[in-house]
Amino acid sequence: ISKEQWPDVLAVAEQFAVKLKESGLRYALIPEGASVPASVPGAATLALDLVRNMKDRGKTFSRLFIDSGTGMIAAVTLLALSWMEIDLPVTVCLIAGGEDTFKATLKQCHEWFEEWLKEKAPMPGGYEMILPGGGKPFGHVDADLLDRSIGLARSEGMLADLVYTTKH
Repeated sequence: ISKEQWPDVLAVAEQFAVKLKESGLRYALIPEGASVPASVPGAATLALDLVRNMKDRGKTFSRLFIDSGTGMIAAVTLLALSWMEIDLPVTVCLIAGGEDTFKATLKQCHEWFEEWLKEKAPMPGGYEMILPGGGKPFGHVDADLLDRSIGLARSEGMLADLVYTTKH
């Protein structure tokens, strides 16, 4: 779809789905970021892998920084860490959307998480939300961002993606 239509992408997709249904074709409408209940188990593996890596190495992290695009991975990671009673400060960098959007995503994911677990789960607390330190909104790459990415590679020996990580 065109860039101008992107804010209405779900409505455009739903209109297309009606045409597919009328044609007798099967379809699955998966929203941006695959933010659907069926994605919760996969999203929870990030927290599980994090805990496994800390145990395998006998180390703990002082803080977890996690990007939030659609917010699902960050939300389910917070939920899983809380459910496992892992005391780890988390900073969520709000790449696409503000605090209210993330809180709404966390609430929705909490419902899905409990449905998946088939038990009650605590709502996480003790996390902070920040906005990216540089760069324009999601998907925008300019000369300054490229220079920052090159500088990070030279000084730290680390390549970082331009859409998320370099903006911090």
